[in-house]
Amino acid sequence: KKKPVINGVQTAIVTGDSADEIMIDQFGRVKVQFDWDREGKKDSKSSCWIRVSQNWAGKKWGAFFFPRVGQEVLVDFINGDPDQPIISGAVYNADLMPPYALPAEKTQSGIKTRSTKEGGADNFNELRFEDKKGSELLYIQAEKDKQLYVKNDQNDKTDNDHNVEIGNDRKVDIANNDSLKVAKNRIAEMGDNDTLKVGKTLNIEAGDEIIIKTGSAQIKMSSSGNITIEGTNIDIKGSNVKVDGSAITLSAGIIKLN
Repeated sequence: KKKPVINGVQTAIVTGDSADEIMIDQFGRVKVQFDWDREGKKDSKSSCWIRVSQNWAGKKWGAFFFPRVGQEVLVDFINGDPDQPIISGAVYNADLMPPYALPAEKTQSGIKTRSTKEGGADNFNELRFEDKKGSELLYIQAEKDKQLYVKNDQNDKTDNDHNVEIGNDRKVDIANNDSLKVAKNRIAEMGDNDTLKVGKTLNIEAGDEIIIKTGSAQIKMSSSGNITIEGTNIDIKGSNVKVDGSAITLSAGIIKLN
């Protein structure tokens, strides 16, 4: 008896057990229920395991996107053999609409996932491209954590402004040197304390002035060589104090020397 041949592509719905949102085996295969199947229960017994075509596939490397339960897929048959089905793609439909409103957002493309299990419309990772002329955008969202691992150098360049907003703590660990160059002004504002600890030498150099101020107390150093210390009370203490100069002027209502 001649084996039947299936010509063309068929559509089917990915199936699984009732508690599954993703049901695959160790080879990344899934099960489906074909549109013509009137006896299937849309469960793990609706079909045999079916391989899923990917854009790239190597030994432990490649691209991998696996259909989830409820998605509509295209099923082809290798050489028309009904015993060799293969999923060649997935399609949107009236119940499973694209992630972006069309045709209004027709200039957008990308990848948008859905958190599982029981993820909602606001739970997703996304890589989105906006190609509208004058409004081009590369958008990345991590629903929770993001990790970036660079095994050698990393170079970032921003031609205009660069804004960083951190909702909690920030920690930077540098194994060797750190260099920062600012062409104009730099402002650093701390809400509470600021601690600087240097293992060896601390050098502070300014072209015009260095001013250290807290309340009514102030130390001012100018490039002319003048140093001014101001305060309600100034205490200088040391086991030995040496004042050396070509001239010393003391001016006060009362001068006490002990």
